[in-house]
Amino acid sequence: KEDPLLTASRGNFGLVWVQSKGEGMPEYVEWCIEAADKWPQFSENLETETGIQLEYAKKGGLEIWLGDDEYNTRVNFIDKMRKASRSGTYDCEMLKTNELQKMLPEIKLGEEVSGGSYCPHDGYVNPLNLVKAMHKGFQLSGGNYFSGQSVTNIEFLEPGFRIHTENNSYIAEKLVIAGGLVSKKLGQMVDIDVPVGPERGQVLVTERTKNILPFPAGRIRQNFDGSFML
Repeated sequence: KEDPLLTASRGNFGLVWVQSKGEGMPEYVEWCIEAADKWPQFSENLETETGIQLEYAKKGGLEIWLGDDEYNTRVNFIDKMRKASRSGTYDCEMLKTNELQKMLPEIKLGEEVSGGSYCPHDGYVNPLNLVKAMHKGFQLSGGNYFSGQSVTNIEFLEPGFRIHTENNSYIAEKLVIAGGLVSKKLGQMVDIDVPVGPERGQVLVTERTKNILPFPAGRIRQNFDGSFML
């Protein structure tokens, strides 16, 4: 059962992101790059199918670093990722403060900004429109969507599964558990350990203003409508 006010599928930055991910897991990094590079076609197909604009853009993404410690930590991270990759490369470059300033001509960087990092694979999407389009596309493809129900038990059948909810029960030959944080509880019902847990966070959204931030960043991005997310 999804709480629309708390679900991470809606309350997030909408980043389609590669940099910062996969330390110690080089295969996961390659998976992220492959997924990000397929997003333009995926977005186009979903918009055509549903008529819902996802507001997706792939201009590359920035991380903005404050102080020498943050900057040097990212330098070491990129070096470690390059050494761990099978190709010996990691498609993310460090930027000096003056280089970062040139990429953000309408924003005056503060004295604490020590530089940044840029990854060409990164992009962003409107998360609210994406969820709406995914639901619509699923139903247009013949799927049935039953909302507002909590799963109470999952029963093994021969073959398949019976999923019991507080309102009904459903039988399926195959079952995909994709419940976000609830996946841990659902996994236990079929003897699968799903090691996920909540991480406290907060997203602040400002009033709409002039579009001045051409790239998304890990800590701040500007939506198509002009509002900032922090």
